[in-house]
Amino acid sequence: MIRVKTTFILFVFLFFSGIQLLAQEEIGIYVCGITVHGYKDPNAHLMPCKLTNNGVLLLNFGGAAHYKKYFTPRFSLDAIQTMQADCALLFSSGTAVAVGYDIVHYKGHRVIFAIGPGFYIRQSWKRLGDTYDSSQYDFNVSKNEKWEYMFVPVVPHLEYKYVPENSRFGFTCYFIFDPIEQIYNIGAGITYLLKNKQ
Repeated sequence: MIRVKTTFILFVFLFFSGIQLLAQEEIGIYVCGITVHGYKDPNAHLMPCKLTNNGVLLLNFGGAAHYKKYFTPRFSLDAIQTMQADCALLFSSGTAVAVGYDIVHYKGHRVIFAIGPGFYIRQSWKRLGDTYDSSQYDFNVSKNEKWEYMFVPVVPHLEYKYVPENSRFGFTCYFIFDPIEQIYNIGAGITYLLKNKQ
């Protein structure tokens, strides 16, 4: 676990170092909202905030910080850090970097598709008792069994952003998909432009 996490942190550090040379563009603060599982979850009984009995739809509590730098009018480099309660209301964190492309770029409206690697870690669900079924997930477990973690090589991210003309503040909603665990996460928040819009 330490080797994977150290490598990923080094990658993120180099990513940030590179975009600092290009100067910052915008930041975002988001509130996590809804998680959708693409299947009936056998651990649904461990999810206090589920909206469906089978654990397909549930609420999440937490936030995310987003850093974006455009290096062309449509291509961007993105860094995302989340901290939230997971589906069992235990601490979890996700870190991702991505290359984004504006599919739609019309006046203040943008629809952005981004893709890149991500690292996810959460408190181990083994602490929840013997009813936890770990066979459904593809997590690695730390030696002390206190943490479960996963490196995901490809994490797609879809974002809608609206920034009114002559304003630096805008509204964003996002949709992140984990193709390995088939988990969708949806949230919304505020974007602030650190430089004049392109």
